[in-house]
Amino acid sequence: MIKVLHVVPSLNVETGGPARSVSMLADAQTMAGMSVTVLTLDYQRHGRVLRPEKAALELLEANALARFTRGWSPAFARRARELAASHDLIHNHGLWMQVNRFARMAAEAFNRPLISSPRGMLEPYSRQRSVWRKRLAHAAFEARNLAATRLFHATAELEAAAIRAFVPAAEIAILPNIVANVAKAQTDPIAPPTMLFLGRLDQKKGLDWLLHAWQQLRGQRRDWQLHIAGPCGLGFESEYHELRRATAEDASVHWLGPLDGDAKAAALADAAVIVLPSRSENFGNVVTEALWTGRPVLTTHATPWAVLAQEGIGWVVDATQAGISAGVATVLASELDQRLQMGARAHVYAKREFSREAIAAQWQQTYQYVLGAHARPACVWQPT
Repeated sequence: MIKVLHVVPSLNVETGGPARSVSMLADAQTMAGMSVTVLTLDYQRHGRVLRPEKAALELLEANALARFTRGWSPAFARRARELAASHDLIHNHGLWMQVNRFARMAAEAFNRPLISSPRGMLEPYSRQRSVWRKRLAHAAFEARNLAATRLFHATAELEAAAIRAFVPAAEIAILPNIVANVAKAQTDPIAPPTMLFLGRLDQKKGLDWLLHAWQQLRGQRRDWQLHIAGPCGLGFESEYHELRRATAEDASVHWLGPLDGDAKAAALADAAVIVLPSRSENFGNVVTEALWTGRPVLTTHATPWAVLAQEGIGWVVDATQAGISAGVATVLASELDQRLQMGARAHVYAKREFSREAIAAQWQQTYQYVLGAHARPACVWQPT
């Protein structure tokens, strides 16, 4: 039995997609027969912890020192070393945080292979944010973390290319995120038709483009509604309040707040179309959730979802204001029968490509490969 230690800066719901992705991955691997532990810090001010249901969880409090030093925690470093001794490999998630440094140090201390999932943090858009802080982190410890990584993980070829550009010699496993089992909607979308944005509210997500397009196309909206759901991202508070003020008198725009569980599933099922207007995206869990539900998606070429247009299950536009405006106009002009046909194809595609069991099995083969017990799986890119 392979023993896997996942190290992730946070599983708090407001810290973004990796919190959910890592929890789901750990559970799927546990159900596939692996022994899995997740080690993380609890930043209580950033919402509840998305606890894995099957995998073991080691949760340490993020005290004041950790909160103001990007995760510096001697207690966390000690616990990472203790757990590394009884695990076969260390799977690190994210970059630029002290927690990621502690993962590498624990792996080195016991000669354990280190696998790193950057979680989009080597995308050009992400690297340009807080650039000086990241340059300092790279010089202080991240360069050594990257050099010590035995295998990188990307969620799609677009992210793999970003990793390869930053680490030319990288060997990279390309495996999609695992999302919660979302049942296919049993009813047609509600009337009037609704466009749903579901995710963290952040500059990267292109919400400003979407709302500008919505106002610009007022005369073409007919009875369409726009629902916006998700937590406000860290550092986006002032922009969030400004966007809400700008739409306060538009009765077609509804701010739903964070959604989870049954409420989230209901919002997906009620929507006619899900929209992800991102400036950059290494994966985009909401797209997979929409496809499982049987709903078409509008997104941008800055995401790894060109396949939506190829498969006839969505629309993909330029990651610009003009692109989003054109995409929203196309959706507003679409007919119900067209959207239902796209949604039916979307669910079939999700069942074929995003089976939790199949992805977990690929992870098991990938870990065995890293440990020298399996041939190189097809999902692993080698340096050219």
